Amino acid sequence: MYDQDGTGEFVHFYTATLGRRLFFEIVQRLSGYDGYGAANTPVRMAAQYRQLTGFA
Repeated sequence: MYDQDGTGEFVHFYTATLGRRLFFEIVQRLSGYDGYGAANTPVRMAAQYRQLTGFA
């Protein structure tokens, strides 16, 4: 996923969920970005829900 603001960029991805709760998040902040990519949270949660439930 990707986010940007007036100061920089935020690049991150998540691994598949291991078990029912564990996943890893890889993050890179570029050019002074100091946020946390909160705008992408609903996308991550929906993808994890789909993986856990098999809901397509």
